[in-house]
Formats: sequence, structure tokens, C-alpha cells
Amino acid sequence: MLLARSLLGYVMAIDPVRSVSLYAEAIACAERSGDHFTEGLLHSNAACNALEAGDIPAARAHLEAAAQAGQQIGREDIFEPANLGLVQRAEGDHDRARSTLEAALRTSRRNGDSRGIASACLYLACLAGDLHDGDRAAVLHGFAQAVQDRAGIPWEEYAARYRRDSLGQARAHLGDEQLQRAYAQGMTLSLEQALDLALPQAGPAPSPQQPQEPPGLGKLTARERELVTLVAQGHTDAQIAAQLYISVRTVRSHLDRIRDKTGCRRRADLTRLALHAGLV
Repeated sequence: MLLARSLLGYVMAIDPVRSVSLYAEAIACAERSGDHFTEGLLHSNAACNALEAGDIPAARAHLEAAAQAGQQIGREDIFEPANLGLVQRAEGDHDRARSTLEAALRTSRRNGDSRGIASACLYLACLAGDLHDGDRAAVLHGFAQAVQDRAGIPWEEYAARYRRDSLGQARAHLGDEQLQRAYAQGMTLSLEQALDLALPQAGPAPSPQQPQEPPGLGKLTARERELVTLVAQGHTDAQIAAQLYISVRTVRSHLDRIRDKTGCRRRADLTRLALHAGLV
């Protein structure tokens, strides 16, 4: 057990290319000693190295082994579960990637794992970009970066690379001004608002050939657009009522009419509507 943990510390400090054989040796030591926690960490770190190298099959093999080691100690979710979603995305399985990442986000929220929340939201942002949902991608990128900044932890090299590529994709789709606006909006979201956006209601993922656009933009009155803007800025019904000098009941009546006109049932949907319309 001591040898496996000593090797873990060593391989994490050396060049990833040189560490491949040492990871194999350290993993074998952990398996022989029955140290499933160290075994899982080794597989998880080896998976990160494989992702950096672009070796998706190796990353998948290590992540699956890490999950199996976690099962042995009753913590299947402890070893970078969001990275499996990243692998599935690279394999072109967007539906499974989305399911994996949403599960990882829920688990990270339950465990209070800020790093896990940031990673899951980052990869969900990348996935949204793949599906041509540029507004949602940019907002989630902003939120993921805000969480990462608060944690004071830099992105892993492979995650930073995926992030740069995805933001470039969103910029090409939205234009720089709209990207910056959506990204800034994401930076201000509360955890609950971000989860509402990142964990949509049940339904099939949007097709890359059929990008979804928020409906009903032309149906809203000036006052209704004002309410949508305030919702997108994160204001509660009571805060909106105070700002507009109307009752909370009137605010909710306006929101009901807005939902009927646009089909946007949740506040996260109204936020996306505001971003698409350039209201925030």
C-alpha cells in the first residue's frame, strides 16, 4: 500500500508521457494490496493524462476501472465522473454524454464539490455548443468559470483546451458581442439558476441539424420584455415588483402571459429568451 501511494505522488509530478509505465506499475501495486482508493485515484489521474494526449480509448478504460475501484469502497462517483461524459462526447455519443454529465452535476451538487460542478458545467457547455445552442453554451461557460475562479483552481490542460475550442465555436455562432453578453450573464448566475439551465426538463437532446431558438419574441409587449430582462438578471418576483412599483400578483400575472406567448415555462428558459433577443 505504501509503495502504491508513493508511486502515486511521484507519477503526478513527472511528465505525463514518461508516467504511463509507472502508472501501470503503481496500479498493479494498489491492486495487489487491495488499496482500492489509491487504485481509483491512479486510474483517474491516468485518464486525465490520456485525455491530455487525446487517447480517448485509454481514457475510457481508466475511467471505467476507476469507477469499479470506487464501487469497492462504496463511492463509484468519487473519481472525476464528469470526465466519462467528456469521453462519450469525443466518441460522438451526445445523448449518453448529456446524461452522464447531468448525473455528475447532480452528484457534485449533493457532495458540495465545487470542482465537480465547474467541470460538469464546462462539459455541458461544450456539448451545448456541439448542438448549436450558442447562448446556453456561453452562459454555462461563464458560470463554470465563475465557480472555478471562486475555488481558486486552474483548469486542467485538456479541460482548458476544450474550453477554448468551445468558446471559439460559440463566438463563431453568436458573434463576439452576444457571446460576451451571455458569458457575463453566466458569471452572475446563482447555483440554483445555473442548475435550472444545465439540468433541463426531460426530453430529447436538440438535433444539430435543427437548432432550437426561443419562440415568441415578436409577441411580447414592451412591459413584458422588461420583465423578461429582469428575470434574466436574476431578480425575484418580489424584487421585480418593487422595481416596477407593481404588486407581486401583477408580476406573476405578467409572467403567466409571457409563458403562454413564448412557451418558456421556466426562468432559465426566459433567460435564454432574453439572451437571444439581446435584452441582457
